Amino acid sequence: MIEAQIDGAELTAALEPDYIQDAGANNSGMPLIRYVKEFNGKRYSAVCSARKMRRMLGLETFYIGRKKQD
Repeated sequence: MIEAQIDGAELTAALEPDYIQDAGANNSGMPLIRYVKEFNGKRYSAVCSARKMRRMLGLETFYIGRKKQD
């Protein structure tokens, strides 16, 4: 078992997205929102659908890629 101690401030910073983008719409016509976080040389992207009736977000996909070089 691997144990790690994480500072609450570090966890909050790690979970806060660097930017949020409009990702178009899914096949059902629901608007999509992309949350992107670049961390430790990797780019984490979560695409969520905005569900109007429930006033919540539904995770459509999540992927990890290499961070783009400047």
